Amino acid sequence: MEAPLLVVNLKAYPGAVGDGALRILEALERVQRETGVAVAIAPNHVDLSALASRTSIPVLAQGAVPGKGGARTAKVPIGILPSIGVEGLIINHSENPQSLAEISKLVEEGRELGLWTLVCVPSPAEAMAVASLSPDAIAVEPPDLIGGPISVSRARPEVLLQFSKALSGTYTGFLLAGAGISTGEDSRRARELGMDGVLVASAIAASGEPFKRALDIATGLLDHDQS
Repeated sequence: MEAPLLVVNLKAYPGAVGDGALRILEALERVQRETGVAVAIAPNHVDLSALASRTSIPVLAQGAVPGKGGARTAKVPIGILPSIGVEGLIINHSENPQSLAEISKLVEEGRELGLWTLVCVPSPAEAMAVASLSPDAIAVEPPDLIGGPISVSRARPEVLLQFSKALSGTYTGFLLAGAGISTGEDSRRARELGMDGVLVASAIAASGEPFKRALDIATGLLDHDQS
């Protein structure tokens, strides 16, 4: 069985840019070494090159637009990501929503560029349309739970069950739970509900204790496999 997956989105939290991003990266590298859980990190765009140049952990862009580089002021075209060592990207996060046409284009261009694609969806219904595009991972994140104190695996376990059942047998990529995941118990429950891993942000990026929090969540992913 493949190792469960922990993806950490640093967003733009003040303690998770610059030196803070490097500190979180080092914590995640240690967690991966000590647990064997697969880890990926999505730093703010300002830190993409710095982190990609110094780690073997996959570095993902938090978002991009289709197309190549050129006269694209204030845009991050997907075509420039490989040149700085970025290995993938997050698509359609609730804080950066994109149309299905743009999602489709980004997944297609990502595949051509050899980039790993993670598409976020707000519900299992949207997951069905996205699954037909064959991204590498799909994360379900009910928007009202993102950044909140209660995880989707505790507040709405039925969402994860529906997500898993809807894509069972038709989609072969990673199924991830997002929104409010903050403890090992949250991640363990997500695995019990059919998830291959979790997408986490503030619980690690804004915690002040990135190693401790990431280790707890990673251990929860493994507890399911060992039970």
